[in-house]
Amino acid sequence: MPVNIIVTVRKTMKHVATLNIFDDAASRSNPFNFRTAIISTRFYFVLLILSLITLVIFTSLSNENISITIRNPSEASYEYLLNTYSRTLSCQCSRTTIPYSDFTSTDIKYHPVCSSMFVSDDWIDCLLSPNMNTLYQADFRAFASTFFQLLAIYCSHAQRSINDALDDLRSETLLTPDVLSFQLLDTKVQAKSEFLQTSTANSLVRLLELVRSTTYTDTLYSAFQTSELLLKTTRDNGSITLIEVKVSLFPNGSTECECLITPTCSLPAGFFNGTDIGIYGGLTATLRVCIPIIVGWWRKRRINTRTEANPSTYDIQ
Repeated sequence: MPVNIIVTVRKTMKHVATLNIFDDAASRSNPFNFRTAIISTRFYFVLLILSLITLVIFTSLSNENISITIRNPSEASYEYLLNTYSRTLSCQCSRTTIPYSDFTSTDIKYHPVCSSMFVSDDWIDCLLSPNMNTLYQADFRAFASTFFQLLAIYCSHAQRSINDALDDLRSETLLTPDVLSFQLLDTKVQAKSEFLQTSTANSLVRLLELVRSTTYTDTLYSAFQTSELLLKTTRDNGSITLIEVKVSLFPNGSTECECLITPTCSLPAGFFNGTDIGIYGGLTATLRVCIPIIVGWWRKRRINTRTEANPSTYDIQ
């Protein structure tokens, strides 16, 4: 029995060694061609075996994708699937558009001054005084009522602008064919919120610049005479002359600030004494009486107000 096995093995090896799948008349008649056909056969089988091995290895290492459909998953289930199968997970929305008002809420916090007594009508009326035109232009009492009235208007406009911006946000829709992750959705909402804040703030600043530039361009005359004064002078013949006096303020003691020609003119307000209209610091009583006559001689439409030589003439309380 062992002898037969050995004989069989030898015959098999001899058959493999002389195997020729490219056998033809040319290879049988020429020894060189016969040898070349045998080598080609061996090379062919080596390549075939290597290809089969590569195919088996690739097939064993490749992952098999199985599609599983989950109907109406909960939020927790979706978050788990997203974290586990983030590359292959696909979840289409039942609606491709959804209003921001369905999943967002806003909490607006205004400055406390906009809800304080300083913007109330009672406070503004309390600051009105019949003697405001007799005060120094930088005296806070001369324009306090209009200051808080402007503040109340600005607060009201800010609230109206913010409400309009929120209405626009609620009317907008989020467009997406697939369900967004919580992080991506939060990023989109935060970007929309930042854009809302920036655009609303810019609109309020533009409004302030518009009022300032309009006042400057149209040379509007202030009823509180903070930019110009109108003085009435009666001559001996009974004629009345109105004198337009430009108000010049010196906020830092050296730089002149004129609201008439500078739209951004500003200086700290205060409370001053001895600031009646027509009293010019540094001038004697005789010169003060003669100023209207001198102005009539000059025939000029505009003169500058006088500045006292001693700033301590006005005591700040």
